[in-house]
Amino acid sequence: MKGTGFEAGWRVPGLMWAPGRIQPGTVLHGMMSHMDIWPTTAAMAGLTPPQHGDGKGNAGQPIYFDGIDNSAYVMGKVQQSARTEMIYIEGLSFQAVRWNQWKFVFTAKDAWLGPELNLASIPAIYNLQMDPGEQYDMTFNGAAPRELGILSTSPGRFSGSDNAWSVGYATSIVNNFKDSVARCPNVPTIPSGAAIGADLPEFLTPNLREMSAPRAPGTASRTEK
Repeated sequence: MKGTGFEAGWRVPGLMWAPGRIQPGTVLHGMMSHMDIWPTTAAMAGLTPPQHGDGKGNAGQPIYFDGIDNSAYVMGKVQQSARTEMIYIEGLSFQAVRWNQWKFVFTAKDAWLGPELNLASIPAIYNLQMDPGEQYDMTFNGAAPRELGILSTSPGRFSGSDNAWSVGYATSIVNNFKDSVARCPNVPTIPSGAAIGADLPEFLTPNLREMSAPRAPGTASRTEK
């Protein structure tokens, strides 16, 4: 599932070593991003990391600091991770969002280089606490049965009740993300890695003329006057 919005392409084990701060053998399952490592380790070293959210960069321009200081969690001072939300972006493609155990997939893909299905109107919903393998979309039955033959990760494979109500959790996350991008636009970048091809031109359909059969010399068309 590499290159998709599913957990198998994102979730990896993380190791931290800090004698006297992190107890040996500690195992944590809370959500944490690689973006949280810098503010977390900075706080553990006695520094004051930037606050999560809106701020200003070294040039004085507005920036949005995505990292969260999770030092209290990794050092066992609190029971819950400070991160409760995650946004999944692969290259320049918006894939999914997560709130606690609820996962909302807006772009369904079976493989990195495979076809994709835009689920913007009705995202696939997974409860990672009940279904860590993301096998059962919980939106509602028959949203897009597997028999369609488009993608095996299509919605409509959960045999339980309708859980589309949970999309309300995703709505606020998506709206906050859109607002943050509007306030703090991304800096100009050169496409690379998974973003290669984002600057390719979009070719338009040629302006075609309808073809007609050639006429014999000296003959007239019924439309000619």
